[in-house]
Amino acid sequence: MGVSDFVVTVSGDTALLQSLNSEISKYISLNAFIYRYDNEKIEFFCIIDNFFITCKILYDILSGITYEKSCLIIETKLIGREFNFKSEIEFINWIYSIHRNRILFEYSVNGAFIVPTKNYYKKKNKYKRFKKKYVTLNSDENKTSSII
Repeated sequence: MGVSDFVVTVSGDTALLQSLNSEISKYISLNAFIYRYDNEKIEFFCIIDNFFITCKILYDILSGITYEKSCLIIETKLIGREFNFKSEIEFINWIYSIHRNRILFEYSVNGAFIVPTKNYYKKKNKYKRFKKKYVTLNSDENKTSSII
């Protein structure tokens, strides 16, 4: 893909992946990742500059579907596990712990995307075209996300 700094692969039964594929369509307009779907797996190609929000979105996607008879297997850098995270923090921490060295290397070699804080509020319209509002409304009965 060229743009990806890290890849997250999800596998499970065909019906579960089809359900997951339709859930992804709600988030694709954010352009936080590129994904590829086939009957055996879904691969998410992600960039380090969007690490936190991409992991948050992936967690929302993966926890937004119900699966009782089957399980999702998530893999990154050949390290896999069942998707049974209790919180998004646990999920983000798992991904970060695997990619920590890659992230720090990327920052040391290519630099980090840092928005200047000096006079930020005066200049924030300059960065407005890069911003996308992402609101998640989580409850035990109904988990919905919206893109504004």
